[in-house]
This record gives sequence, structure tokens and C-alpha cells, in this order.
Amino acid sequence: MKIIKENVPALANRYGRWFKNPVSEKTSGFKNFLVFPFGGNSPGRRVIVMIFEILIAIAAGIILGTFTGLIPGIHINLAAAGVLLFSSLLLNYFSPISLAVAIIAMSITHVFLDFVPSIFLGAPSDATALAVLPGHKLLLEGKGYEAVVLSSIGGFFGIISVIVFLPLILIAVKHIFTFVRPHIGIMLLGLVFYNVLRKKSFEKRAWTFVVITLAGSLGFLTLNIPNINQPLLPLLAGLFGISTLIASTLKYSAVPVQVMDVKEIKKRIMTKSVFAGAFSGGLIGIFPALGPAQAAMLARDLIGNAGKRAYLVTLGAVSTSSMLFGLITLFAINKARNGSIAIMSEIVNINALDFVFLITAAMAVCGFVFLLTTIIAKIFARNIYKIDYTKISFAIILFIALMTLYFSHFTGLLILITGTAIGMFTITKNIARHNLMSCLMVPVIIFYL
Repeated sequence: MKIIKENVPALANRYGRWFKNPVSEKTSGFKNFLVFPFGGNSPGRRVIVMIFEILIAIAAGIILGTFTGLIPGIHINLAAAGVLLFSSLLLNYFSPISLAVAIIAMSITHVFLDFVPSIFLGAPSDATALAVLPGHKLLLEGKGYEAVVLSSIGGFFGIISVIVFLPLILIAVKHIFTFVRPHIGIMLLGLVFYNVLRKKSFEKRAWTFVVITLAGSLGFLTLNIPNINQPLLPLLAGLFGISTLIASTLKYSAVPVQVMDVKEIKKRIMTKSVFAGAFSGGLIGIFPALGPAQAAMLARDLIGNAGKRAYLVTLGAVSTSSMLFGLITLFAINKARNGSIAIMSEIVNINALDFVFLITAAMAVCGFVFLLTTIIAKIFARNIYKIDYTKISFAIILFIALMTLYFSHFTGLLILITGTAIGMFTITKNIARHNLMSCLMVPVIIFYL
């Protein structure tokens, strides 16, 4: 209510040019051009300016998010940093809240489309690394399109479930945050030991511990190397992407024709998968330094043996809900839990009205991008089988290596090769590859212990 009572000058300071001097036909600029046909200097004309500006911001965000989501190695934070870099120029034409809307639209688009290269190309990010495993299996069964759609369904309903429970979430974030922070290291360590001890045989436990130790050590060393750009690119691409491609190439000679059907999942399993993903993604807002990777591991344990299709739904919910929780924690406790939201906070200080505005924009973008993701996935699915699988795999591996060399230089190549070796070792020992996510969990445990 406080925001509603603000006067026009105060609104002008916050929302830029929307409530400043009336638009004049004599002034230049794209805003005047857009609203000129409507004539007049009435408040309604300024509302039209606002609507056009927000639509332009959403469109720009979706375009940028599509670019970052589909091209491996181009991180969302890089694009968000570009918006911040040029913000002094952009603020001459856009209000601060419009730039924030663009970043939200870009972030939501990115987490949806990020599953496409992870499943079809085996090129994961930290949020989709575990999706490579069930997603690639479905791809080799001719169900790559279904894998992307399932993750998108999870992403869509993940955002919806967070918004439905938003009032309770805001209360929980404020009160639980201070309580759990001192115990994060112990809780994560317990989760790691649980993953080891749950194995039935001593041999499986021993090899699982070895895999966790190797991946955790590589992750800790990688994340502590000074002056290395994009360290997660070679780390995750080696552990999950290239090792999976090599193993699949040795087993399969071609990608089969892809089926465009999506098999229905039982409502009970679907509901459980979505809520497990949304809950796990929400923990990122409560536990400092936790990321989508750790949340995905927890979500996997919550849904149990529901199958790889249900797990993809869960991973989609983890990705989108964790992104939205970044905005929620920024508003509730002034803590940004991911890079793009942190960069957004440098442009605008979020208040109640801004928060409602951005949540509404996220909902609108979510529905559109869900459809966009299914269309792009269909294009990939209709064409990927036409190319020899061995050549596809070799081209992808070469592309990842070149991207690693460009961003992370020769140090990154060494990390890529080491990660690939650990990934192949895990496959040959038939150890569950979700244990490789210790590459990110172990550094967090060491930080908090």
C-alpha cells in the first residue's frame, strides 16, 4: 500500500520516463514514435508507453534467453552482465523496472531452453547436468522430444506451484533462513554419506565413495583456480557430457528416428515430481551457496524410483523454481541466490509493487516459453537422426573442447580431460552418475565446515 500512496515525482524516480513530463509530439525517441498514433498527452497515453516498453523488454529478454539457453558455454550471467554494463545507456530509453523485466524474461527462457542442448547434444549446465543421463537415454530410444517436453512441463508447473504458495514461502524464507545457516555443512555432509551408505553391497559403497572423492576433489580444485573463466563449462561437460557421448558412441551407431508423442504420466507421480522439484529448488533460497545441482540430487531422493521420465519433470521444476526463488529471496531477505538476479538488483531495488510486477511477468513469459521450447525441440528431433551419430558426437566433443579452450584456455582443457576420465570410470564401474554432482557439493561442504 505504501507504493500506491507515492506521489507522481516519486513514481517518476522509480519508473523512469513513464510518469515524468508528458510525452510531446515535438520530442524524438522511440517512445514518442510508438504512441504517436494515439495522440494527446493524457495518462492513458503514458500507460500505452509503459505497455509497449514492457513488451519490448520481454521480447528482448526472450531473445537473449534463447541465445544463452541453446548455445553451450554462453552463461545466463554473461548476458545479464552485458545488460548491467550498458545500463547507463539503456536507462536513457527504458525505466529500471523494464530492464529488470528483461532480465527475468531472459532467465526464465534460459532455464527452459537449457534442456535442449543438454538432452540432444549432451552439453549440460550446472542446472541440467543430471538431465543428460535420463534425457540422453530417451534420445537413443527415439524419445528426445518427449524428454524435453517432460522437463518443460515440470518447469511450467514448478513456477505455478511456487506462485500458488507464495505467501507461505515468503514467511518461511524469512524465518527459516537464520535458523538453518549454521548447519548447512553438516546437513550436506549427511546427504553425501547417505548416498554412499544406501548402496546394498560393500563393493558398491566403496566405488561410490571413490567416485564422490574424485569428483569432489576435481570440483574443489577447479573452483579454486584463480583467474579461470567459466570453470563449470569444462567441469560439467567432462563429467557428464563428453563421457556420456563417448559411452553412447561405443554402444550405439546411430540416433533413431525421433517420435513426437509424449506418453502420459500418472497424475499422482506428476504431482509428486513437480512438488519435489519445487521444494528442492526452494531450498536454494534458504541455504546459502546451494545451487540447482544440489537441489536436483535431493529431489531425486524425494521421488524415489519413479523412473527417468518423472525425474525429468522433477529437474524441470527444480530449474524454474530455483530461478524464481532467487527473486523471492531478493525481495524477502535482500539476498540474491543466483547471478542474473544479483545483477538485476544492481539496477533496481525491489519493493512490493516491483515484486508483483516481476512475478506477473515471469508467469506470462513461462507460458510462452513453454510453447517455444516444444517447437525448438521438435525442430531438433526431426533433424538430428539424419546425421551419423558418431559424427554428431565427434562434432559436439570438438565444439565443447573449442569452447573450453576459448573461455577457460588450456587449464580448462585439462579439467575437461580429467572430468571425462572420471566420468568414464564411473560408467565402467556402473556407479550412479548423480554421485558426480559431488563436484559442486563437496566445495560447498568444505566452505561451511
